[in-house]
Amino acid sequence: MQQYNFSTDLKPHRTAVLADEERQGAMNSSLIIRSPGAPEVRVADEIEGIVARVCFFTIPDLLANKHVVSRHLSYPGYFRLDPEGLKILVSGDYVPSVRVDYQELIPALAACGERFIAFLQRLIGDAADGVARVKVMDEAADVARQALRDAGDIVPRPG
Repeated sequence: MQQYNFSTDLKPHRTAVLADEERQGAMNSSLIIRSPGAPEVRVADEIEGIVARVCFFTIPDLLANKHVVSRHLSYPGYFRLDPEGLKILVSGDYVPSVRVDYQELIPALAACGERFIAFLQRLIGDAADGVARVKVMDEAADVARQALRDAGDIVPRPG
């Protein structure tokens, strides 16, 4: 799993994100899923929305062996996660279909979301709306944290 160094000066990025009134501070990026021997899956969308939906809100359903469909916010289309025994089929309108190990994907999604919250705190945490945005993401993370605790697997929070 790739780790990122957040020691970079984020002030120019913070200023750009918060100054973009048309997008109201929304950031587009990609959630990347990699699995050995499979094509890379890049789910591009408004990053706070996709992290909340895919990294956090999907976990209770996946742990209950339920299918998950998430609508993209930035363009028409859907992204799917379908449990198939010990694998999860990752598919969607704009991504290749790949099967990923169930026991690896679920904690990886939660850990990715936790890293994003840490990044968001560094990026905009001291801005006027930063605290509220981090709180919304942390509340989304609580959904996954509780489901993982109930399943007997706690994903540690960074730092």
